[in-house]
Amino acid sequence: MFRLFKFRSGAKKQDDLLGKAHRVMQSSIKVDFDFKSYAERHIFNRLSQNSEYGFYYYPYGYLFRYPKWGTINEMGFRMEENTYEIREKYPDHYVIAVFGGSTGFSILVPDDKTFSNQLELLLNEDNKLCERVGKQFKVVNLSHPGNMLLNQIISYIIFCEQIKPDMVISHNGANDLCTLQMNDRNLVENYNLGYCDVLEAWGRKIHDAYDVEIDYLYADPGSPDFKPAKPRNKPESVVKAYHTRVTQFASLVLNDGRK
Repeated sequence: MFRLFKFRSGAKKQDDLLGKAHRVMQSSIKVDFDFKSYAERHIFNRLSQNSEYGFYYYPYGYLFRYPKWGTINEMGFRMEENTYEIREKYPDHYVIAVFGGSTGFSILVPDDKTFSNQLELLLNEDNKLCERVGKQFKVVNLSHPGNMLLNQIISYIIFCEQIKPDMVISHNGANDLCTLQMNDRNLVENYNLGYCDVLEAWGRKIHDAYDVEIDYLYADPGSPDFKPAKPRNKPESVVKAYHTRVTQFASLVLNDGRK
């Protein structure tokens, strides 16, 4: 079996950060991808190159690296260009930034069939629309699998300063409404905070908190100790937290003068 990720030359393979959970992202298909050059693009790619898991740590949540599912740039977004190259390469285009989770990322389809690429194709084929706008369209995919609205907001703040999109599309709901049910009750009820469950596993590992039980330990359905996760939060708390972040993201975009 081929492994999806190659490890450092001469380095001993360490236990994956998430233990058995890395099996969720294992692949039996070898992909044509320059893992070594990708790792050298920045420190967090390099620090995580021994992980077979798609999700990996960086200071503002997580990034995602799984080239079996298609082209990714150095920050894990599903596009060839890096965000700092967009405006230089497409200076006269009407730029649309798409945020989302796995659906926005468009898992399990080739690059030309992703939501962003299909939207760009449809827009540019509409000659009347292009004439009315006076520009061609460029759709930028800033989605990552598992992204919740707070992840989208953080990515907007970081990357749209460079991209300066004319319009923002946020595909959201499923990840927030599902994951918020299982997030920490105090953080959800009192702070409207939701987070991808992998972050609990990272916190446990980083701080050697092996005496703290988390749902992720039992999330592998192929394991004999598998346990279905149980909701921790009331529906009204989940909806309130979700609505708070929807309106926050919309306000950010509108206050920046974007659609």
